Amino acid sequence: MTADCSCTSGTACSDGAGCSGCADDLAAANLPGQSELHWRTAPHGAALARMRSWLAGDSQPLDIRSLSHQGTDDPAIALLDTWAVVTDVVSFYTERIAQEGFLRTATERDSVRQQARSLGYELRPGVSAQAELAFDVETAPGSPEVVVVPAGTPVQTVPAPGKLPQTFETTAELEARAAWNSVAAYDRVGQPFGFGIDSVWLDTTTSGVKVDDRVLVVGSERAGVAPGDAHSDAHEKWDFRRVTAVDVDPLHTPGWTRLTLDRPLGYRRSRNLVAEKDVRVYRLGQRLNLFGWNAPDPTLLDSAKVTSWKDFDLKPGSRELEVDGDVPAIVPGSWLVLEQPGHTEAFQVESVNPDGATKYALSGKLTRVTLDISEHLDDFDRNHALVHAVSRELPAAWMPRPDLVGSTAPGGGHVLDLVPTEPVLPKGREIVVTGTTDTDESAVEATRLTAAASTADGVMTITVDPPLANAYHAGTVRVRANVAVATHGETVEQVLGSGDGRRAFASFDLRRPPLTFVRSTTVASGAVPALEVRVEDVEWTRVDSLFEAGPRDRVYIVRQAESGTTTVTFGDGVHGSRLPTGVENVRATYRVGIGEDGAAEPDQVRLPVRKPRGVASVTNLGPAHDWAPSETLEEARLTAPQRVRTLDRAVSVTDYEDFARGYSGIGRARADLVWDGRIDTVVVSVLASTGDAPADSLVADLRDTLDDARETRAPRVVLPAEVVDVGARLRIEVDPLFEVPLVRGAVEEALLTAFGSMELATPLASSAALVVAAAVPGVVSVTMPELTGGPVDDLLVAEPGRWGPPASAPAAAPRLLPAQALRLTAALLDVQVVAR
Repeated sequence: MTADCSCTSGTACSDGAGCSGCADDLAAANLPGQSELHWRTAPHGAALARMRSWLAGDSQPLDIRSLSHQGTDDPAIALLDTWAVVTDVVSFYTERIAQEGFLRTATERDSVRQQARSLGYELRPGVSAQAELAFDVETAPGSPEVVVVPAGTPVQTVPAPGKLPQTFETTAELEARAAWNSVAAYDRVGQPFGFGIDSVWLDTTTSGVKVDDRVLVVGSERAGVAPGDAHSDAHEKWDFRRVTAVDVDPLHTPGWTRLTLDRPLGYRRSRNLVAEKDVRVYRLGQRLNLFGWNAPDPTLLDSAKVTSWKDFDLKPGSRELEVDGDVPAIVPGSWLVLEQPGHTEAFQVESVNPDGATKYALSGKLTRVTLDISEHLDDFDRNHALVHAVSRELPAAWMPRPDLVGSTAPGGGHVLDLVPTEPVLPKGREIVVTGTTDTDESAVEATRLTAAASTADGVMTITVDPPLANAYHAGTVRVRANVAVATHGETVEQVLGSGDGRRAFASFDLRRPPLTFVRSTTVASGAVPALEVRVEDVEWTRVDSLFEAGPRDRVYIVRQAESGTTTVTFGDGVHGSRLPTGVENVRATYRVGIGEDGAAEPDQVRLPVRKPRGVASVTNLGPAHDWAPSETLEEARLTAPQRVRTLDRAVSVTDYEDFARGYSGIGRARADLVWDGRIDTVVVSVLASTGDAPADSLVADLRDTLDDARETRAPRVVLPAEVVDVGARLRIEVDPLFEVPLVRGAVEEALLTAFGSMELATPLASSAALVVAAAVPGVVSVTMPELTGGPVDDLLVAEPGRWGPPASAPAAAPRLLPAQALRLTAALLDVQVVAR
């Protein structure tokens, strides 16, 4: 029997050559792909049996062989039993140590971390959240015209119950102006007036128009008619209508008023008598009468011997009109309309003279009006005619833009028309677009302004990238242009300690965890620590490893422990320079805060710690995004070997996938080679570490980082993957010995754990759901699950990257579509319990 025998059974080796049989047993117990390592070389029973076997060997004296059959109460066997306990303990810890030495079987995160470091890979520590902060500048008189918000301006969150406030700091200096607080979209077009129009838009909310008011729609055709002109269609190009409804601030059109008319404009389509040139809309605010409208019937007067009043009828060819009462609001140039049953005519006032008269058995004031034409004036009589006068022009030149802006615009969501500002918005500025979408939902989008210019017609056209993803009602769109990008993390200054030139690899711990990591496109991991180390006021450089550093290189490395403590380590004089001797000459400026703690909701980041002069308020219009948690143990098992496969480069299609999967903030990734009819294109589809589609900024950063690590001649597209929510219906039978609610909850939890976060382009079969549900303790039987959300009942297929028609424009050219990821959700999961 050899000392290194590896038998795991309770019998002695039958192989005289040693323990080859035992080694075979261990190999059989440790097949490739196992999650645990079986390396118990000497458990208690096996060790004691081997020692008893050695005592019973033929080479031993008879009295020694007789001991092998004694019980553990025999002193000699008790001693062997004690050593068997020792071997069992040693064997247990040997197995544990061996298990931590393999990437697949290690259970300690620090073991995986150390193995990854041997490959040049550092576990991802997480990434701080990012938010777009919109600053409002004071508009009161005396306020500064330009407000400069310095880089690093801190703004805290309003903490939720039980939470601590989190600090966000701006990443760059911002020049803010009051004119850029909230810029409205150019939401108007010229208002058409044609046959059949039954409503009029007013560019105001204080028009004063009420229901049952009268409006006159008239153009330059009628206004240009001169006295004595022969009658033509120009005399009839006007419309007089009654207002039946007044809608102030209609849906999606704030700041406008819509008047509904009692009947559409026009006489009949075959004779289009509708104003077309320089059309104006007037409200006729007073309804008056002609002088003499209340004159008594002369035949009722006994003393009179006349049957009618002299000059009571309006004279043919006359352009004079006597309006009852003194009406100073009637002025030259205004419009009035005469109306009586069966007849209506519009006239423009040329002159006005206040007067009085005594006739028709009446005496009183009147207003003598001279009209522009006499056409049909004598068709009216004093008793029945109404005079609609005192015209006031309404702002009806414009109407709200009827089409949507954003993704459905002809040029897509790249271009947006705004009300011009002074000065014009500068290029490269971060902006936030808010508005109501075509589905009547409020939306917030952050993007970057790439160009802006004012046009001759008073419109400021801006170009943005990334393009707007939503289609908006133009009247609801507001562009917040005083926007600064801020990342989660509070700045801390710390004296790390004193340098000692005698110490090799001097190390110092940062006092406050966790160290903030911010997104960066300059490294393959996509994140760098927000840390600055200065020695005697000279900044030293952070490197990934000291191995390649020279003896004079002022460099340091950053390492994190499982406790969250961050350690800064300097060189030994061979690999990196040693610290110079001094007193408290090593200082660090860093930020603390990372991961989910910075996942702020909209309007939660709004407490400025230091408010710049001239700033009225600040808030985040959208939720914080792009944060990522620390890399988990299971994620590290998968991503650590990718460093060796890619070497921070992307050459093959698999390299693209491995590179993206190792990027901070990316949880799942897939690369496909898609033929577009001309050339093969690498389509990289990614999901965020939270399992949702990543933000545009994260996709853009990954795209830029990937471009620096690949052959740029090869076409590539990076797209956010599409998450498809699916459901399942199944019935289970529960063992009577188990509690039904607990078993049902366990089944739901098992299904959501197994299929709530599936890999990209991975199908889901009913049989797979059946196996998971049946494995739950307490489940006696399960019906075949019915899957919902796909084209068939027994298999849901998630598609990889492919070409397809755009959803918004089926007739347009095809576009690249991302890969899909199926996700079983609790809302669509129906687990029913049937009686046994």
